[in-house]
Parts: sequence; structure tokens; C-alpha cells
Amino acid sequence: MNRRESMALPGLPAYATAPLQRSGGRRHAMASAAVAVLAPEACVTQLVAALDPAHAEVVACGGLEGVLRLAAAGRLGMVVVHTGIGDEATVEFVAARLDERLHRVPTLVIMPEGEVVPEGLAAAAGALDFLASPCSAAELRIRSTCLLEHYDGTRHLSQAPVSNTDPYVFRMHPRTVELHGARVLLTPREFDIALHLFRRPGKVLSREALHEAVCHGPLGEKGRAIEVHVNAIRRKLGLNGQHGWLLATLRGLGYFLERAEAV
Repeated sequence: MNRRESMALPGLPAYATAPLQRSGGRRHAMASAAVAVLAPEACVTQLVAALDPAHAEVVACGGLEGVLRLAAAGRLGMVVVHTGIGDEATVEFVAARLDERLHRVPTLVIMPEGEVVPEGLAAAAGALDFLASPCSAAELRIRSTCLLEHYDGTRHLSQAPVSNTDPYVFRMHPRTVELHGARVLLTPREFDIALHLFRRPGKVLSREALHEAVCHGPLGEKGRAIEVHVNAIRRKLGLNGQHGWLLATLRGLGYFLERAEAV
């Protein structure tokens, strides 16, 4: 590694001063995956420049709205956020990561060593990594590339087609459901449960099994929550037979999704 790649000048993060080795940089294979950058004005240009050789597209976003526009356009691959953007902007970003706007979007957080992790950030779903500043340009590129590639690999593995679900179409990136071509708004938890059900048509699934599959833990005292989610899925997706699918509740056993004509 070039010696200057691992050095930072006093008062500046290393990615602001390290030379860029474009000839050795490998751009990410997923050409449409943009890396959104949320950082203070003082270092956002240098941060974008340091990331650029390793990614297909790096976009400096002036705020959360810029990140959400990339997500809405299906171009968002990951977010690099510097906690120096300020408390209010950080809180807004954390809130977006916790709800369906940026649910499961991989995020690399750059923060001064010893700083407390923003409340709620680690609780959000999706890949998350932290990098202490000052950091080198090389380390920033490596960490961001590994995070994005790991996320893509996981996403493609989980994208096993849900067969024979017409007229419903499940899309994994972004995580949406369409009915007759129109998007149906589901919460992240509702999406996970609906997808789990559609991948197991004709099989009785207990509340415990659903909770363990989508929440990765024991049911505990949250059994009622699963019932609420299932009822919302049935209502939003019209799983009462009108679109060819029926989601039935079997008292004492669980839930059962099947083709309506099979009833």
C-alpha cells in the first residue's frame, strides 16, 4: 500500500488527502447500485472522490431527501453517512432506516473513535458497519465494497423466485409487492410474513413458526402482533378469494394460504 494511503494530516480525515489509485480500482459489478453519501460540507467532496474508484456511482446527497430519491428510483445500493452531519440530520436518517423508506439498506457509518453510536441505528434491519475517523482512503474503499458486495450476495441468494403467485409480484430490491401491476404498501414486517406465506402455499404455519421465521426469535408475549400483521396482509392484498388466493385462519393451528379454487 502507498504509505500516504494510510496517513491523515492533522485535523483532516485520511480520505481527504490520500491519493487515488484509479488504475487499481475495481468498480462494483452492479452498475445501477449508487452509493449515497451524507457528510458535512467540509469533507463531502473528498469523501466522494475517495469512494469513486471502487463504485459504479457515488452521489453526494445534501440531505435525507436525496437518499430517498435514489431509493425511489431503484438506484440505491448503500449509504455512507458521516455523523458530523449533525444530530438532527442523523436522527432523520436513523428514522428512515427504521421504517420502510430505507429498510435493510446497507449502511457504513463514519464516526470519531469513542463516539457513542446514534440511538436506534444499530436496531435497524440490514447490513451495518462502522468505521472510525480519521481513516484511510484505501480502508474506506475496502470496507464499503465488502459491505455492498456481501449485501448483494445475500440479496441474490434470498431472491429465489416465488413461483405461481399470479397476480402478485414480489420484488426484493426494493422490497415491494404488486397486485395487477399496482404497488401495495406493506410494512417491512408485513412484507416478510407475506413472502414467507407465499413461499409455502398449502402449508399450515403456526404463529410461533411465523414469528421465528421473520423475527428470528421466540414468540414470547408477542403472539397478538403476528395476528395483527396477518389480518393486515389479508386486507391489503385481498386474500379472501377475490384475487385467486385465500389466507385462512385455522383456530388453534395457525394460518393457511392456498389457491381459492382449491377450496
